[in-house]
Amino acid sequence: MLRLTRSLLEILVLALGYETESLTALTTDPVMNLKLLHYPPHTSTDERQFGAGAHTDFGVMTILLQQPDKQGLQVFHAANDEWLSVPAVEDVFVVNMGDLIQKWTDGRYSSTVHRVINIAGGDRYSVPCFYQGNMGATNPFKPDEVGEETVEMHLRRKFDASYGLNGK
Repeated sequence: MLRLTRSLLEILVLALGYETESLTALTTDPVMNLKLLHYPPHTSTDERQFGAGAHTDFGVMTILLQQPDKQGLQVFHAANDEWLSVPAVEDVFVVNMGDLIQKWTDGRYSSTVHRVINIAGGDRYSVPCFYQGNMGATNPFKPDEVGEETVEMHLRRKFDASYGLNGK
């Protein structure tokens, strides 16, 4: 999974006009978290009830393997103000850009707003791999910028804001 992520990042970097060497600090000793997610059958008629509410992923990139034919993942299409279902296809990965990519590219790549509503008619499973990169890395496109937030600082700030982990 690390090799796949590195390859995808290289493609993104080249598309932005940078050399792949700009990724060295980010991709040396990276952190990647794998989760095994279970969504029980969705039986509620309450429109506010979700398996996972609308959110973006904090890190660099997420690669997701979905259980085939078990629909539930939706992405928000802002231009049309609507949620679009992402097909759960066998042997196909879904790739979501994270908040760090959006920040580092000044919005040229957007962090994907998504949610999960298990409409599969039974249990649903998925396996996301969250690529964070090297915790000490900073923006690979502005390596000389003084005081730039590290990956670790960014993740701590996002977790604190979302989950109140700062002790307040």
